[in-house]
Amino acid sequence: QEVVMDPRPFEEVVRLLEAYFWGGRVDFKGIAIDPKGGAFDRQVWRILQEIPYGEVRTYRWVAERLGRPGAVRAVGQACRRNPLPIIIPCHRVVRASGEVGGYRGGVDLKRALLRIEADG
Repeated sequence: QEVVMDPRPFEEVVRLLEAYFWGGRVDFKGIAIDPKGGAFDRQVWRILQEIPYGEVRTYRWVAERLGRPGAVRAVGQACRRNPLPIIIPCHRVVRASGEVGGYRGGVDLKRALLRIEADG
């Protein structure tokens, strides 16, 4: 079977990501995504998509939105498993102390993404 490379389905996502990294206020909600993961992870990822551009929430806030206030660490793990960072904005989730917390791409990248949004 021949594999056909067709970039057209990704053109809009690429355009939005380029605009995002150039400091544009980008909303990814119109992008059709179907990330693979467990039920808990998908619930967390849906909540992350509710966090407005340029704002942050805590891991506890996400856990409480799930109706599971004791699941703070599990929320952090679901963020770590996020297959679509930026589009599903796990970088907008910080510790209750205000510290950045962890990030799959490293805390320096997380800080950079938060700076992009703070300036946008």
